[in-house]
Amino acid sequence: MRSPVGEGRSFRSRAMGAENTIPALAIRAGGTDAAQEAGLTATAPIDAELVVRVAPDIVFVEDFMGAGMGPFQELLSNPALAEVPAVKNKRIVLLPMNEASAVAGTNLPLGYEKIMTEVHRCDAEDAALSGAKRRRLGDAPRRRAPSSPPGTRRSRVKPSSSRSAPAPQLSP
Repeated sequence: MRSPVGEGRSFRSRAMGAENTIPALAIRAGGTDAAQEAGLTATAPIDAELVVRVAPDIVFVEDFMGAGMGPFQELLSNPALAEVPAVKNKRIVLLPMNEASAVAGTNLPLGYEKIMTEVHRCDAEDAALSGAKRRRLGDAPRRRAPSSPPGTRRSRVKPSSSRSAPAPQLSP
């Protein structure tokens, strides 16, 4: 799953750099930043040619200052994008600024949950399509080993000493 990410800070559509909140959350959820793969290293203007070249599966759009999809309508309605997977499969996701940006604060988990849900939905739909194609060809579907999203690896922590402090007691 690949996704360039837009922001509405001007009348021109822009892709966010990987150091920004939405791309970082999408990568953490298991996605790949298509804008980064296209060579964008910082937030920069994008056009239809770039979107066609990177062919994202999902486009996350930040609802900057309540502008909604307005700043992106011209770009996303460009006929050249008709076969781009995100546009063709209607995977354009508007994310509230107060849930998926640097100003989200304690609402950030809500934005991450929305991003993760979309990434996993996209992966599941793609897997279902791949499975259907294999079945038509007579091949048995393959199962992948389950994996954890980046940053969720379990590890054991050894105590620093054999003595441990007693657990604090809470009074009723």
